Amino acid sequence: MPLAVPMVPYAPLCRPAPTIEVAVVLILQKLVTILAVAVVVVAILQRLNVPSVAGFIITGALIGPNALGLIENVHQVEALAEAGIVLLLFGIGLELSLESLRRLWRPILIGAGYQ
Repeated sequence: MPLAVPMVPYAPLCRPAPTIEVAVVLILQKLVTILAVAVVVVAILQRLNVPSVAGFIITGALIGPNALGLIENVHQVEALAEAGIVLLLFGIGLELSLESLRRLWRPILIGAGYQ
């Protein structure tokens, strides 16, 4: 009669979830990597009179999972990017006056509807 061996999951598949401190450090490391590469790429492209936006797009293509692979988990970066957009829009809202919002309410609603 064969011995009954309990089914134990394969060890590499059963990694414990990182603590919140470790997760924050990993995200900060990714942010530093993104910013460091972006600074270099944008500086090089500005000498060639290429806009900064193109430099940021090229940086994303370079360090993403399809090229150098410095950033593997794209979903974490996407979540941070969405938070950045929210903060950018909040900053724009801080600069607007209520009078300008009253004058522009119709185009704002139309644009939001198309969005």
